[in-house]
Amino acid sequence: MLTLTANSAPQSLEATWRERADSLAPSQLEGSLWSDLHKALKAACEGRSSLAARWVDSVEEHFLAIWDSYEESDIWESEITSESVLGHRLLQEGVEAWLSALCTFRTALDRGRIVPQAVLEDAEIGQRLLIAVQLREAESQDCISHFLAAWAN
Repeated sequence: MLTLTANSAPQSLEATWRERADSLAPSQLEGSLWSDLHKALKAACEGRSSLAARWVDSVEEHFLAIWDSYEESDIWESEITSESVLGHRLLQEGVEAWLSALCTFRTALDRGRIVPQAVLEDAEIGQRLLIAVQLREAESQDCISHFLAAWAN
């Protein structure tokens, strides 16, 4: 699928979705994980490192468990499309960015030097990519639903 930019040059689907991820408003990043990250960073800065460390461990374990489950799921050859490959790539990069943020957080806790911005930079990249995957999936489903509804009439 190609889209046209203002100068009428074709733009790849991947470039389009990466631009969408980059242009998400701060309010679109909000969610329980994002909010909990801010709370954990605040706790760490206030000297409650053990609470923050437990949160980091829990979230990392959760990400890894979900990723393992995803990786073990079966996919039919007929389900592999350029869009599914793109979704997989964005999902993988999003998870990796979050895991990097958690690693940075853990290292900072171990050293006793919390730099929230360093953690937030990787987490934001991950959050943007994961939200882009959700939006892409929702729009794909909407597109399919609209097609099926129109076709049925």
